[in-house]
Amino acid sequence: MRLMKSTLFIFLLIVAATIAPIPSHAQDGGELTEFTSGDVRFVYPTELASSITETAVEAMPFEDGSPIYGSNPAHTEFVFEDFPVVEETRQLPMISIYPTADFEAFTIRDDDPFGYGVELDTLTALLDERPDLTLYTDPTLITTPDALTLPFLPPQYAGQVFRTQAEYIPFDDGWGVRYITYFTQGIAEVREQDLLYTFQGISDDGSTYVAVQFPISSGLLPTEYDPDADLDNYSGYMQGVAALLGEHDPELFDPTLPALDSLILSLSINGTLDYVPMPEATDEPSGG
Repeated sequence: MRLMKSTLFIFLLIVAATIAPIPSHAQDGGELTEFTSGDVRFVYPTELASSITETAVEAMPFEDGSPIYGSNPAHTEFVFEDFPVVEETRQLPMISIYPTADFEAFTIRDDDPFGYGVELDTLTALLDERPDLTLYTDPTLITTPDALTLPFLPPQYAGQVFRTQAEYIPFDDGWGVRYITYFTQGIAEVREQDLLYTFQGISDDGSTYVAVQFPISSGLLPTEYDPDADLDNYSGYMQGVAALLGEHDPELFDPTLPALDSLILSLSINGTLDYVPMPEATDEPSGG
């Protein structure tokens, strides 16, 4: 599998170099930076971050009767400082790497299964079975009672309303799914700063879960709430937004989907590096 993924990555690099425009945040020279810290390595457009802040997050035990949102297994976060996004975004731009051994301790399995172990099981089944992702992204299905959601960690305090631009993508040590999503706690317009690019992946050996989240802008949505917006047909409104984003050119998002996908393709978490470094990647680590 590693050879296949390496070959795929090299092919994508060749295609990107020949037909893809330079990502909007990297047009001033298109410089790339290679981040290395211990076994973790990835390459990113330099304009996406002034630096990477690495934080070892201690486990916050889950106690019966307490909200699962307030607990988490030990993991490492890599936050992209000065990430260029629209203002007021609610999500930090970061890569989170979790050992999966303790996930069951942070899971509720009753009439409403929820938590780290549930998301791991869901993603594992998704990658094993590889269903057509339009089952998850079809705008006409997203607001139905049986709508299928895609795995997402860390757990959110809101519902996953829609998913779009979903694709299976490999990283150096495994596979995952990339998509754009929107979370909300109630009825409201979708603004640019509410959109989120995510990658949820598992290492080949199942020992590590990778959760990536980046705020992303489409240029299609408002940045402020319209007090006169008609949301009486909220289901129809959300279907329209999902359809609009699903038909949007991946290279017109900001950052572009190809730029963020290339970061995922370059990601190594087990100390190996089977990809060919992208042109102009620096030799100096940006953190760690």
